[in-house]
Amino acid sequence: MMDLPEELLTEILLHLPVKSLIPLRCVCKSWCALIRSPKFIAIHLSRAKNNERLLIRNVPLEIDETPPTFLSIHSNLESVRDAPPPDLQPLPFLHNGSSVQFVCHCNGLVYLNDVNDMYLFNPALREVRLLPPPPCNARPEDFICTEVYEGLGYDPTTNDYKVVILAEYASSLVDDYTLFKADIYSLSTDSWREIDSMFPTLARPRFCVLFNGRMHWSGFHRAARERAVLFSFHVSSEVVQEIGVPDALMVGALVPPRVDVLRESLALISAWFSGPGEDHIDVWIMDVYGVKESWTKIYSIGPGIGDPFSLVFWKNEPLIDSSFGQQLILCPLNASQQLQTFDVYGGQETFLDIIVYKESLISIKRTSDHP
Repeated sequence: MMDLPEELLTEILLHLPVKSLIPLRCVCKSWCALIRSPKFIAIHLSRAKNNERLLIRNVPLEIDETPPTFLSIHSNLESVRDAPPPDLQPLPFLHNGSSVQFVCHCNGLVYLNDVNDMYLFNPALREVRLLPPPPCNARPEDFICTEVYEGLGYDPTTNDYKVVILAEYASSLVDDYTLFKADIYSLSTDSWREIDSMFPTLARPRFCVLFNGRMHWSGFHRAARERAVLFSFHVSSEVVQEIGVPDALMVGALVPPRVDVLRESLALISAWFSGPGEDHIDVWIMDVYGVKESWTKIYSIGPGIGDPFSLVFWKNEPLIDSSFGQQLILCPLNASQQLQTFDVYGGQETFLDIIVYKESLISIKRTSDHP
């Protein structure tokens, strides 16, 4: 292969998964330079649309329970019953146990946080970057932080990745006086900056989802809990915009709808649970982005699912944890197909934090960290 034309060699390497490409960087300097080149990384990522992986964080419900918190990566659902790979377990954020949360993911990078620290993580490369403290850690005097919305996105205008923290502060001295700030981290400069911003005030905001160049959050309107709210933050222009939700979502939901991406459209998942036999999950997609009237309910799941603890889309079908981490349920869209269940490794009651991401070669190491 050393004598192959560069175009043919590149095409062959582009068909390999990340796991196979990592050791090939050590074959020779020219291969290393090729695999690490921005052009190669971008093309490899664009071809990874169907190369989805499940990243699962398994947290015991009891602090002293065994097994402890662990990570696992899966290319298929049958493998969720297998023991987790040992090379994932020494990662620094796992030492913080149940306080760590998946916040958002973008182009194979995952943003995690806990009470004190924030991390970027590339599961495919096993790379972790601890972020410097954001400005919001030093909150304004006489103000209390009442809500925080966090996300990760890619800015194509600067070829940079941004972590965004929208923080809301209520005055402890003056009633109904609130400050809104946005802290923005740049991966290329490894630094934060602060800007003024305005955004809706939500109760119980959900997991952030990146779509159409924007970060999205959903939750209940704080002053009217019967109304769901969805808003976005444009990664490039850094502008906030509220997005209309289906009228049917505005009353009666036990928890706020979760925003996600399904069939290359923005999606909302609303879980309803009022008692045994009275549960179902509604899935909506926005046919025309930003147009409220284009929301369409494409299907409902239930009754009989129970109150889902986690819900993601795997191969465009809902994947649900409704048994305290002991079993995952895949809900086929075809009504003639049966639900599929998959036992999870460990067999004990745990909390599962699940995301579906694409593998990528994007490195998050600082320049000084590279060999």
